[in-house]
This record gives sequence, structure tokens and C-alpha cells, in this order.
Amino acid sequence: MATKLSTDEELTAGVPSSGASQPELQHVRTLSRYAMHITNDCLVVTLPTDLDSEVTRELSALLNLVDRHRHRGLVIDLSLMDILPSKLASLLEQLSRASSLLNAPTVICGIKPGLASALALLGIRFDGVRKARNMDHALAELTQLRSANVAVRSGY
Repeated sequence: MATKLSTDEELTAGVPSSGASQPELQHVRTLSRYAMHITNDCLVVTLPTDLDSEVTRELSALLNLVDRHRHRGLVIDLSLMDILPSKLASLLEQLSRASSLLNAPTVICGIKPGLASALALLGIRFDGVRKARNMDHALAELTQLRSANVAVRSGY
């Protein structure tokens, strides 16, 4: 079951006001312009087409959401994007590695053929980042990763 996050109150729900700084809460409010929801305990974020210079701070705030709410995965949906600046591609790679350190693997999905061609021409490969064709495949990948982690921990 998916939960859509759309208001400041929903985005900051469960975040103790004494534990979050004012700038941190502002970042969470800023993130509300992204389409976000929670599915199977995974935070799903669809990046908009109108990204601006604040995107670095905004996407970094996603790590705080993943950590505070103990999400077990992060899906970044690029299906609305026709172009992806190399700086943003690098940021997404860093975000993926950082999220994995929080035990919340990241899957990037929704890369269109034109965007894939452009990224390949620029030499951007998202090495070390899990990729999926669409949202369904991304969530299946995260479910499979969780199952593998449970099996390893239980010795199967």
C-alpha cells in the first residue's frame, strides 16, 4: 500500500521538533515539491523536470528522511526527465552510496531511451547504482535485496 506525502505536516510527521533544526525542517518542506510516497517501507521520489540550483541541498535532505523514518529503500524515478545534468547524475550516485550506508539501498528507475543515450555519450554509467526499467521493477529489486539480506542473516 502506498502512502502519498504531500503536505508539510505529513513530511515532518514523526520528526521530533526538538531533534530537527529549523534549516533541516525547511529542507523537508522544500522537498514537498517532489512527488514522494512510501511503498513497502521504501521512499519513492519522482524528480520534476524543472530542477534548479537548490537541487543539491534538497536531494541531500532525502538522506535525513531515510534515516529518521528508517526507510528500507529509496527509489529515484527519472521518468519525467528528458535531460540530466552531469552534476545531478554525480549527486545521484553519491546519494545512492550514502543511502546504502544507511542500510537503505537505492534504485534509479524510469530512464528513457533518449536520456540513456545522452548519459552514455557523456560517459555517465551510474556505476555501483542499481537501476530498473520502471517503478515496478525497482520495487521488485528492493524486495529481492531485502529477501537476500534476511536469508544471509538467518544463515540460509
